[in-house]
Amino acid sequence: MKQKITEEELTSIIKRSGVEVIYGYTPMCATCKLAESFLNIATKVIDVNVTKIDLNYYEAFIQQYKIHSVPALLIFKDGKLQEEVYAFESVTKIVEIFKKYVDNENS
Repeated sequence: MKQKITEEELTSIIKRSGVEVIYGYTPMCATCKLAESFLNIATKVIDVNVTKIDLNYYEAFIQQYKIHSVPALLIFKDGKLQEEVYAFESVTKIVEIFKKYVDNENS
């Protein structure tokens, strides 16, 4: 997971073909730290590109996608937002969400 990218780089990542996942967090958020640990395990099970961003620095992104809380997981496919996840209930749930998009991509 890459950190500290420009808004332009973020837009470029989102517009790529295939599945791209944006994980938005804030450093002082305890729930974000737990969610990130779930995400790290899930990405060992499902190979998916995840870009980690500190939402304190992406106001335009927050407004464009109407992000209302952290942690936030936004899943894009071929440049289009497919799903937003705000409740990181378990690693299994995250894996199941990723499978919906990655399995379809490889079919």
